[in-house]
Amino acid sequence: MAGTRWVSAIRAARLRLGLTQEELAARAGVSVRTVRGVEQGAVRDPRGDTLRRLAAAVGLPGPDQPATGDLRIGVLGPLLLRHGTVLLDSAAAMPRLLLGLLALRAGQVVSHAEITHALWGARPPESRQSLVHTYLSRLRKQLPAADRDRLITLQGGYLLNPGPGQLDLLEFTEGLARAEAAEPVTALAEYDRALGLWRGPVLADLPGRLREHPDAVALGHRRVTAAVAHGGLAVRLGRHEQAVRVLRPLAAEHPLHEDLHAVLLLALAGSGRQAAALEVFAAIRDRLGHDLDVRPGAALREAHLRVLRGDIPAAHSGLTALLTPAQPRPAQLPPALGGFTGRATALAQLAELPPGSEPILLTGTAGVGKTALAVHWAHRIRGEFPDGQLYLDLLGHSPGNPLSALLALERLLRGLGVPAERVPTEPDSAAALYRTLLAERNILVLLDNVRDETQLRPLLADGPGAQVLITSRARLSGVRVIELDVLDDTEAHELLAASIGAERLAAEPQAAAELITACARLPLALRITAAHLAARPTWPLAEVVGELRGEDRLSALEIGEDELSGVRAAFDSSYLDQDPPTRAVFRLLGIAPLTDFTAAAVAALTGLAVTEAAAALDRLSTAHLVRPHTGRRYTLHDLLRDYAAERATAELSPAELAAARTRLHGWYVQTTETAAQELYGRWRRLATEPAPPVPPAMGFADHRPATAWLDAEIGNLTALIAHAAEHGPRPATWRLLAVLRNYFLLRPGTADLPAATATLAAAQAEGDLVGQVVAYLGLADAVRYRQRGDEAGQLYRRALDLHAQAGLTVGAAAIRTDIGSYGLRGHGVPAIKANELANLARHRAEQHDPISEITTLSALVATSLDLGEPQEARRYQRAAEALARRPDVPAHNPWVRYLLGAHNRMLGRPDLADLQLRHALVVTREVRADWAERYILAELAEVRMSTGHYTEALGLARQSLELARRCADTRAESASLVVLGQAHTRLGRIEEALRCLHLARQRYRADGDNFGELETLLPLADAWAARDPRAARACARAAHTLAARMLHRRGREQAQARLTALAPRLTPSG
Repeated sequence: MAGTRWVSAIRAARLRLGLTQEELAARAGVSVRTVRGVEQGAVRDPRGDTLRRLAAAVGLPGPDQPATGDLRIGVLGPLLLRHGTVLLDSAAAMPRLLLGLLALRAGQVVSHAEITHALWGARPPESRQSLVHTYLSRLRKQLPAADRDRLITLQGGYLLNPGPGQLDLLEFTEGLARAEAAEPVTALAEYDRALGLWRGPVLADLPGRLREHPDAVALGHRRVTAAVAHGGLAVRLGRHEQAVRVLRPLAAEHPLHEDLHAVLLLALAGSGRQAAALEVFAAIRDRLGHDLDVRPGAALREAHLRVLRGDIPAAHSGLTALLTPAQPRPAQLPPALGGFTGRATALAQLAELPPGSEPILLTGTAGVGKTALAVHWAHRIRGEFPDGQLYLDLLGHSPGNPLSALLALERLLRGLGVPAERVPTEPDSAAALYRTLLAERNILVLLDNVRDETQLRPLLADGPGAQVLITSRARLSGVRVIELDVLDDTEAHELLAASIGAERLAAEPQAAAELITACARLPLALRITAAHLAARPTWPLAEVVGELRGEDRLSALEIGEDELSGVRAAFDSSYLDQDPPTRAVFRLLGIAPLTDFTAAAVAALTGLAVTEAAAALDRLSTAHLVRPHTGRRYTLHDLLRDYAAERATAELSPAELAAARTRLHGWYVQTTETAAQELYGRWRRLATEPAPPVPPAMGFADHRPATAWLDAEIGNLTALIAHAAEHGPRPATWRLLAVLRNYFLLRPGTADLPAATATLAAAQAEGDLVGQVVAYLGLADAVRYRQRGDEAGQLYRRALDLHAQAGLTVGAAAIRTDIGSYGLRGHGVPAIKANELANLARHRAEQHDPISEITTLSALVATSLDLGEPQEARRYQRAAEALARRPDVPAHNPWVRYLLGAHNRMLGRPDLADLQLRHALVVTREVRADWAERYILAELAEVRMSTGHYTEALGLARQSLELARRCADTRAESASLVVLGQAHTRLGRIEEALRCLHLARQRYRADGDNFGELETLLPLADAWAARDPRAARACARAAHTLAARMLHRRGREQAQARLTALAPRLTPSG
């Protein structure tokens, strides 16, 4: 194709790419007049060189190139996909993005995670894997049949493997390599050819997410560096116009790049255009001042002076570095680790940092993958550092001695080309030379395995083009820190899949998940396990999981017989780096069954002062042997816990280990007792033997910090119960459960039943009757919460029997209060009142538990009112009020506040009840007593309804019902339904009222609860009265009959009142 047809093809390609004539001219390095003249036919016979430049700028072969059938992919400008002279570009954005990424990383496996991020950023769709597969299929179909296998699907990602001459990026890289190795004239030609491949910025027509990819950014930097080298050579050889042609378009793209402009100044001046050179200098000087508030640098100023003097520089000038070919560069990076996956967050943090920023520290515990990430990232960005890469292992946490500062500097200086005989023998002199050599270089320095700041400080360089990347287990100051934790489950799964295949994991998904957990998601442990599995392709994953769950998990995480290559060896170096007091704290953490811990708990475990324990934890955190959790709490992952326990067993006697456990359990018992006393007083407490003396327990200013401490520690407290039941000291189990019963009652969950079960086993094994009483009470509370009332009654009675056998003098009355009148539900109200009066007498004889006594008085208030004895009810209510004012009854106990409000509601004092119940609700929420809150809301709803606030009552009843259902509390749910039904009735919503009340009645009848059924029948009669008087009368008659059988005078009178009111509305036959 030539002449008019070729010009038409160039114009069509320009329009398809959306380029203006000005933009095409800038890309091709020609004038706008030339482009306009060629396209309009004014230039009848354009030069071949002009056509070649214009064709290259729009991705077409030159007019003198044969129209072969070769595939051509281009990233050095807008994305190009061409077969011969036929453009194959897809209009679909996503396949083009995928092709651009694969071409940018040609010859390398691009992981699924990287593809996902490039295509969708932080919000990928659920179907991303299938979408990527679809895009890849589309791309393959676009390729010539002979080249479709260039797109390769591999384990963990995809790879583009272009052939010779098929990818401009590879041609550019190869051309630069030839230029750097050639003599000047040949080098200039190679640079010219390599730079001629560029059609604009990297992937100029794709979204910014890919244009800003580290490899794309690095490639752009390489282009500029090559252009500066090309310009310097051209100026030295007197080929100034050749330099201007390359440099001028790039100067427009990089308006603040001083080296590029410095050489352009010289090239313009050398070609006789001094005025243009001075205009270029004035423009960049103004931009530097306006945009960056800086003056031109030394090289740019010197070029300006030479232009003013008409003195084109010689080799001895300060611009020599710009005008001479590149010198051999160090390339010391270790090979990148195969199958690198994950670390998306850390990679994103690294990507945000501009080249040449402050030193970056990757820090984390042993085996967390610091070096793997550092090397991976260094390979990704090495193209941004044309002067090379230095790598040095400082041996900071390796067997033997770390590198001294002088030896480290000697190796770095040798890497920079300093002969051995010229390396200074004094550390300060060596450091000064090192800084001098790095000051003017664009170089990447990876300092691996740094021990501490003393070792690091002489090796830091602050040159504007130098980037120092550091790895260390220690948290160092004066550098930008990126913390690495263990992998998440997805990243751990990807790491294993990259090593042993996703199919093998998919075949045993449960075992794969357990394997990841057994390795604590630590990359080193996962890689060792993957190596074992890769060497044994027929082994089931479950078999390896079994090994890792054995007693010696750390030995299973070694490679062959090399004891220095496993997880244990990695931990050894970190442990031995610590001073003896810090090691003593760390190893005892291995025997503490705590999910996380504070300095106060560690002080109890170790026998240290709290300040000493806090200082030791800070040192361990700095060394990443423990990790900060929330607030001032710490944790350590399972493999480090195994290692610490192993050290404790090896270095401490059994007596020392037992003493540490006793101190820890004792401290927790005493501190939990202090918190419980602040919140609950002596409510439902037995007189257990005191724990052995330990350092002073924590104190609490009021109920809020006591609640916060219990909430933060409940996981540890239940773990301590389970551990003490199995390993001792067994008495700690019932001492802890005894003070946690009320917490479990008011904050019901799943931990109460296992804790009580473990306590019972421990108490029976120990033959301790008091422990068994506590355990049976805990079991009874747990099953009562789970709506198993009959079983709860049996367990309470078993506890009561053992209480008598144990010879305990107080606490029986509280147990009877818990039993209450549950077994008398089928008897009349007088029998229930007699039972409560007998229990009141027991409380007054014991003088031990005023809150349980208030609970019994509350039952007497209710039964007295049921029997039509309001004076008696008020007497019991006054007695409850007096007890509540006692100093040993916490003012913020939510149960007491609830009962007092309920008394006044029953006695017809709505204003006082409203005040007390709202106070109870505030306190309940402060101590997060979920169990009490739903009952308080139901009482408040009844109060508001009694004062005519039906809509507010409806809202409160709905809140109560929602809480009851969330906690699966059917008794509270039924009570809430009754109040909700009453509110609906008052608001005229009869259908809703009947639905709520019928459901409540069904629940009560199924439970055999006559009192609940009676409380439902009366509102049912009210609801039916508005619609069907006969149905209303049936409900009122049922209520009257039930109340008469129960000797429930108040209920009988209320039922009779409804029957009387209904009588005029019924016909005689009704």
